Amino acid sequence: MSSPFSALPLDLISEIFGHLEWNDLLRVRLLSHAFLDATEQRSIWFSLYQTYSSYEPRTLWPDRNISDYTTKELENLILSWKGVGMRWSKSGTAPSSENSLALSDGAQASQLIPGGRWLVSGMSSGDVHFYDLLSSHAVARLVIPVSLTQASSCNIRVKLSIDMEGDKFVFAFRLAVLLLPIPTRLGHGESVYIPADSCFIRIYRVTVDSTEAGSEELQTELLASHVHKSYIISYCYALSLLHNHVAYSIHHRAEEKTTFDSHLFVINWTKHPENEKRSMPGVYAGVSTTTPIKVCSVITRNSKSFLVDCIASRKPSPLPYTSNLRAQRCVRRI
Repeated sequence: MSSPFSALPLDLISEIFGHLEWNDLLRVRLLSHAFLDATEQRSIWFSLYQTYSSYEPRTLWPDRNISDYTTKELENLILSWKGVGMRWSKSGTAPSSENSLALSDGAQASQLIPGGRWLVSGMSSGDVHFYDLLSSHAVARLVIPVSLTQASSCNIRVKLSIDMEGDKFVFAFRLAVLLLPIPTRLGHGESVYIPADSCFIRIYRVTVDSTEAGSEELQTELLASHVHKSYIISYCYALSLLHNHVAYSIHHRAEEKTTFDSHLFVINWTKHPENEKRSMPGVYAGVSTTTPIKVCSVITRNSKSFLVDCIASRKPSPLPYTSNLRAQRCVRRI
């Protein structure tokens, strides 16, 4: 015998079911065909997505624009996300799936984009490749070709950092790429490294566009670029991008000095002189230490400060705004 509730109009049932949690929806759809039809309405899962993607810290990320999801794909996105959370809380749980990917020769840095579909990899040539992990044959897609004039005669060290945009419905993120070209020359039958005098930082915006064939392609737009010059730059320790700020730490020597120093630099890349998009302003903070510092994160608070988590390899000398600790958190007002 059917329930009087099942006789209600479909749109009214869907409106009521829109207030249920995901697990309740799975239960009620087993009761009748009318309930099954109601739980398959896009509005219900779209409402749940809006709610879950508002949680902080945000862990629910799509791998393309929400408008490109079918109702079933949107449902699977939420159920997969909830399933991961349930498995994560259980100790000793084996991964439900495992992918093995052979990267191109010379891959120096790789980042998995939130959402789990896209992998970005920086090559020793300076090129940036993307891999679609949902593809049965994940091949490298050249998205950002190297544009350094000295690239052909260099081994380029690469650092990457990802910053997801906060829009719930448009899949987009910013990508910071740091390139440190190390020129080489032949000598005594083997390659000899020559110290670099510049590193290059570029900020891109990456979006996903759907093709007529039904596949997705990544599109990039260069937002800003910066050249950091020094007499000798031996290494870049880390790179971190968040909102309007990019931070990086390098080990270098100024021309007037005889010893190497490690410096941490934090830049607001959105402030462009004379509205020129392809140049960055001067450094907000340059922190000099006697030991290498790795930049872990940059966090803006109320648009008035940045916070950088630093870990030094040895006990650093006192910094202008930190205590003398082995692992320390640095806070500075902008």
